[in-house]
Amino acid sequence: MQYYQYPSKVTENTECVFIISFRDIPEAFTQTRDKNKIYAEALYCLIDALSIYLDTGKKIPEASAPRKGEILISLPPSVIAKIMLLNTMAETKVRPVDLAKKNER
Repeated sequence: MQYYQYPSKVTENTECVFIISFRDIPEAFTQTRDKNKIYAEALYCLIDALSIYLDTGKKIPEASAPRKGEILISLPPSVIAKIMLLNTMAETKVRPVDLAKKNER
């Protein structure tokens, strides 16, 4: 499993706007005019999109290998841990209430 770095594609349009997208997470799509903010904007966008997956219980796809020209966006450890926990819960059909009951023992 690889949830640490997601490849992103950055393209510049005719209005000097950088468009950032993620093929593994199609909901993650943003833009910036500032070339120096591409990485930060991509990271914020990716975390926001992943939070939608987490909130809805949808399994988060693993990151694929980068293609030529893509940049890797690294997730913070706290986000990685949450992804791994919630994906495991989804795979094993453990609900948050079940996990809480196990902690009470």
